[in-house]
Amino acid sequence: MRKIDTIKQQIDRLDIIPDQAREEYAEHIALPWTTSVNNLIYNFVTARQAFSIIQGEVIPDKDLREHFRVRDFHRASHEVLAIVQHQEPMSDTHIARVHRTLMWNLDIAEAGEIDPRIHDLIDRVNQEDSYHPVDQAAILYGELWKSVTIAESAMMANLLVVLSPQG
Repeated sequence: MRKIDTIKQQIDRLDIIPDQAREEYAEHIALPWTTSVNNLIYNFVTARQAFSIIQGEVIPDKDLREHFRVRDFHRASHEVLAIVQHQEPMSDTHIARVHRTLMWNLDIAEAGEIDPRIHDLIDRVNQEDSYHPVDQAAILYGELWKSVTIAESAMMANLLVVLSPQG
């Protein structure tokens, strides 16, 4: 048994992601998701066009849906930042609020409605102390990615990663 314990300790020391790397990554966790969301938005408009839309300009060769997508995402980003600044734990109310903002002009009938399975996910992410924040974010992202509308659900997942505990 001692030999097994010794081997287990050696394996534990060879963790795939060293603690220092996890800490570094956790400090900068928003960057990869922000980049991912930017890539999703910029599949529809360029960065310059997105900035112009946020400033209130109209891009002649883009339809109204692209304008709404950029503006709603911009508002949803600020909604998430406000929640994070208050250091509130993730909740159904927050998810519904962010989703309502994100979908406001794209699909008002669906805006603010969240899948009942998300309630269980919120509880699991908020209560499971054994998960590292990176793992919590990955679980949240993976579950939300399965939503029906790929672009909007991916944006939603990226936004809500910031709300995960210590995210």
